[in-house]
Amino acid sequence: MAKSERLEKELDRINLLSIMEKLEKRGFKEQSVKKAFMRGSISKELAPVLEEYTSVSALFWMLPDIYKTNGERR
Repeated sequence: MAKSERLEKELDRINLLSIMEKLEKRGFKEQSVKKAFMRGSISKELAPVLEEYTSVSALFWMLPDIYKTNGERR
């Protein structure tokens, strides 16, 4: 499964609209966040914020092919 597919699967589980609103309040632009999800490449700056809002490991957000959502290696 590709990075973008793993990210998409996890995003389907959470309330993306609510998270997008929170990210925008933190200064992230909607288009850049959507682009990151589509490409499957979450930045070092965005990953810890996503972990804070979703309880999904920042390691997963940055490297979903290597880490599970709890941060353990695959």
